[in-house]
Amino acid sequence: SYSWYMTTHWPDLATLELLLLVDDRGSIGRAAGAFGLSQASASRRPNPLERTVRVPLLERRTNGPHLTPPGAAVLGGRRAAPP
Repeated sequence: SYSWYMTTHWPDLATLELLLLVDDRGSIGRAAGAFGLSQASASRRPNPLERTVRVPLLERRTNGPHLTPPGAAVLGGRRAAPP
């Protein structure tokens, strides 16, 4: 049913907020601190959403995490990092 799909496939707002913080702050560690999570926990938090949409939403680079094009789309059109 529709309500089952909504509760099992839609991301929780906290995950979306965390992704916004990672994008704004340029660091999973800084976003985690602002969100009250450990860096390890914040790093794992997007994984269920990425499995649901079947694409990575963050690209973890040596110069910090960057949104992928699908990640930018999930967050309402934020700019994705250039390749």
